[in-house]
Amino acid sequence: MERRAEDVGDVAPELFPGYLIHLVHERVQLLELMEKLEKEEFIGIDSEWKAQYMCPNESVALLQIAIPQGVYLVDFCALEQKLNESDWHDFLWTLLCSKARKIGFDLTNDLRALFAGISTTNVRTLADNLCNVVCLKRLVENCSNWSIRPLRASQKRYAAMDAYIVIELYGKLREIAELRGVDFENLVELSMVNGKKREKVKTRKERVKMDDMTWAEICEKLEDVQSGQTPATQLRCLVDSMLLGLGKHLRRVAKDPNLSGRNNPHIWVWELLPVQFREYGDAKGRIG
Repeated sequence: MERRAEDVGDVAPELFPGYLIHLVHERVQLLELMEKLEKEEFIGIDSEWKAQYMCPNESVALLQIAIPQGVYLVDFCALEQKLNESDWHDFLWTLLCSKARKIGFDLTNDLRALFAGISTTNVRTLADNLCNVVCLKRLVENCSNWSIRPLRASQKRYAAMDAYIVIELYGKLREIAELRGVDFENLVELSMVNGKKREKVKTRKERVKMDDMTWAEICEKLEDVQSGQTPATQLRCLVDSMLLGLGKHLRRVAKDPNLSGRNNPHIWVWELLPVQFREYGDAKGRIG
């Protein structure tokens, strides 16, 4: 605790000379930040989560926002009791649904934790209106307990760097893409986070009706075997691999029984069946 007290300090730390780290733990500070965000073209975002043993679900303890004026550390632990649902909604809408391009590491998981912990009933609306959120690959993870206050200066610098560096990386990637003639905007589109639910398209297979003639042909072939007109050794069988032991016994009387399984799937052995048997399988929705 003594070491933490020594590292906290009263002066706002700098990520590097002239680039300050601001702690946002009051409502008025958050409103000022929202005004700044509305004017930005690029915003770097990262978050640190609460320790798993302190809450049932993953939720954000600290949200880092980087803009040209500095890095702002939004202290969710401090603001939980100071903001109402409308405040949270307005802040997240300004941050995530604006035209500014938001860039971050592993933002899909960050957004999940963010929406899980906020007190607002309009999470679905926010998720459906995410705009220009670009996700880069996560490079590092930190095991600090981000719920303990006050934050150490070293923690602030670490958190600030995660949000700042994504803007620098984005600019560098765009520069390299332009030099190599790569369509950078197309790559960005592929990296966008989409919060809208995907609609599941259900397709129903057309059923094939069995006519009397097909059934008659099947019964005729079976009767030929039973009557002795066709030798049992000429009977070809397709056996489900779940019928354990049946294939072994069929080998004694039938010709080359085919066992379906991982090495011999239905799709492959389906071609071995006569046409009428394939129709029977289609009609039943399985291989009969």
